[in-house]
Amino acid sequence: MISRSKVRSGLRYAVGLAAALGLVVVSSGCIYVPAPRSSPSPTATVAPAPVPSPTVRPTVRPPTVPTPPAAPTAPSWSQTIPTDAQARTEAGAAAFVRFYVEAVNAAWSAPDDEVLAQLGTAECSSCDDYLEQSRFLMNNGQHNNGPTMEVLSQSISSFTSARAVLSVQLEGLAVETVDAQGHVLSTAESEVFNCTVSVVWRDGRWFLDSLVGES
Repeated sequence: MISRSKVRSGLRYAVGLAAALGLVVVSSGCIYVPAPRSSPSPTATVAPAPVPSPTVRPTVRPPTVPTPPAAPTAPSWSQTIPTDAQARTEAGAAAFVRFYVEAVNAAWSAPDDEVLAQLGTAECSSCDDYLEQSRFLMNNGQHNNGPTMEVLSQSISSFTSARAVLSVQLEGLAVETVDAQGHVLSTAESEVFNCTVSVVWRDGRWFLDSLVGES
């Protein structure tokens, strides 16, 4: 077996000899010594950039503010009228007249002008007089220390679905008018008198239209 060192020496000799003779030696064959393969540079594995997980924030709910209770609505005076005084009948008209007299008593003893302001028509001059007296008492710090009038009797003189006329007997009661300190300012004497009262039906209820004393 020929050693690799001898093969290399022979090649060097042949090349040297050919050069000395001016000959060109073309080697019909070649010794293929494969170049050592360079290990490919390892491709760095680029890990995908981590996708941040969406931050789940807890839902922050605004504090529940309790709804304050609605302020009570004061009933209108039409809602204080007794049921029997709201009937569109003769009995209903008579009941409304009694209620009106009670409203006068309340307006002058409280005193309070809202009661009467809702119960008469704009054409009722007697209603205006009763209303003005209640306002006079309010403005001057005075009031009656008891009821002023009382219905003794009443009867229907005429009746339609729109108007009722009644003959009413009233008693003006003995009552004192006093100031805020309770000092008596005047005293009314008891008196019985007859009057004609007219009520009209409007907007679904009765209104006082006139109250005229008989001579």
